[in-house]
Amino acid sequence: INTPEVPNVQPKDPEESVEEVEYDLDYHFKRKNVNKDIQDFFVDLDKKIRDIDESIWVKFAQTAITYYSPEKTFVYLTLQKNSLALEIYTGQKKIEGVQNIKNHENWGTLHIHNKNELAVAMSAIEKSFDYIREAIKNNENTGWYALTPKGK
Repeated sequence: INTPEVPNVQPKDPEESVEEVEYDLDYHFKRKNVNKDIQDFFVDLDKKIRDIDESIWVKFAQTAITYYSPEKTFVYLTLQKNSLALEIYTGQKKIEGVQNIKNHENWGTLHIHNKNELAVAMSAIEKSFDYIREAIKNNENTGWYALTPKGK
């Protein structure tokens, strides 16, 4: 039988740490070929979100930029070529400018295309932060698939 030569690879010890891939802002800008205006707009928005409360922290993941309250996520932000797409925690409440997500009553979507939409976006994000803090205090399930009174 003709078998191809396969190099002998030593198995790795599962106790050894696995190399983590680091994602950063440049990765997200390049990933979606984000235009310069949206890049600048994101930098402004990011600063304003972090200024809501000193406890807020940010994680750059593979597909999104997430903002934490600090205990739980309250904003998932995805950079797109000509806009910012946000999924924000609503706690089943109506927030101006935010569209509810069917079957995910705790979350809503918000799309921002330019700086003129910043005030509405920041108002929604600030409410989201308040709602997530209230939910944590009340020990409510805030997850994407959380059963809500509508879902029970």
